[in-house]
Amino acid sequence: MPLLTLSSNVSLNYEINFQDPLTKERKETDSPADCPVSKPWLLVLHPIWLDLTWDRPITTDQDYLERFNIIAFDQRAHGRTQSVISVCNDLNTLAADMAFAIQKLTLPPVNVLASNSWASDIAIRLAAVFPEKVHSLFLCGLAPDKYTDSVNGAIRECFACLTTPETAEDWDEVRIGALHYFFFGGVPLDGGLMSVIDEWTGPMLRRYPPSKALDCGAVGLTEMSRKPDTKALKESVVAPVMILHGKDSSVFTAGEAVERFSGYSNVGEGSKLKLVDDAPLLLVPMHLDVIKEEFFEWIQPKLKRQAQSPQSLVPSQSNFQDNLLTLARIFDNPEIAQRDPFTSDSFHTVRSSEEPGLKALLDMLESRQSQSFSLYGGGAPESWTDASLEEKLPWR
Repeated sequence: MPLLTLSSNVSLNYEINFQDPLTKERKETDSPADCPVSKPWLLVLHPIWLDLTWDRPITTDQDYLERFNIIAFDQRAHGRTQSVISVCNDLNTLAADMAFAIQKLTLPPVNVLASNSWASDIAIRLAAVFPEKVHSLFLCGLAPDKYTDSVNGAIRECFACLTTPETAEDWDEVRIGALHYFFFGGVPLDGGLMSVIDEWTGPMLRRYPPSKALDCGAVGLTEMSRKPDTKALKESVVAPVMILHGKDSSVFTAGEAVERFSGYSNVGEGSKLKLVDDAPLLLVPMHLDVIKEEFFEWIQPKLKRQAQSPQSLVPSQSNFQDNLLTLARIFDNPEIAQRDPFTSDSFHTVRSSEEPGLKALLDMLESRQSQSFSLYGGGAPESWTDASLEEKLPWR
């Protein structure tokens, strides 16, 4: 897998898929120059906690590749991306990483498909702060503008159980319980749903055990530091937007999604929100056919207009100083404008007064993560802990 170095702090793992014009077969490449220049680009954003492999049912699908060159990244602190853990990472930083990557790869403005509500928040910030990089947004789920006290409490409880569990059961159960609560609330557990939950929780078992609490904390902070949309942010999104939202979602409800989307007064022509019957919040991978049908029907007129404008396929150049000023204005934070505009590390909304508390949290996680226990009894630490070989295999 190729790595794209954005700064000394982050190198993004990425994957490009395209359809060979002659054989019509799917191909992978490290270089956008290998892709058909006449095709628009689709950027697919994966959910927080997972990686780009979650979206391969989309990024490798021939129907999508007929229409797009497709690129996907492992976000900062995710997957195979290499990044330095910092308190100053939030959803805006992840969005800025995408903008800097688009510029470094000399891509034209992209159409964005966000595969869950957390990815949708990244896409919205990308479109608001870097509008020159985005043609359209297709969002699979939209969280409420402001979380309820019960949701905030659930997030804190889940975070604590993942990073500083009292028992192995606390950690093991929260992976499944949290996923069902947030993404499948209101939907009965059955065999198909359990396989999806297993598919989601597998990466968390491997990547975020208690012995890697610091890594888990770096990801969790992006969601825990989430700030409600400001009026200025909503007014800054001018690209066309379509949202698919599961009608049966009981935590991030359809009504809350409708209410939040109604505040985006400047979105482009054809913007709309559609509810999916008999569907939870998480639509990938259980509702891929619905996503494909709705996305293609919605995007086709826009692709025709883009094809009539040669400029739409020309690489866009951002003035990152202007983008940084936009972020400062959107969140009414003058500190932001004083930072270095030539690194995506600067594009965050963490105030200097907040940094000591966040650093103390990460320091605590780092001190706790060396503690280990056995998930399956017997007292021997699991293979992913930092315990010695003798401790892991006492029977030898």
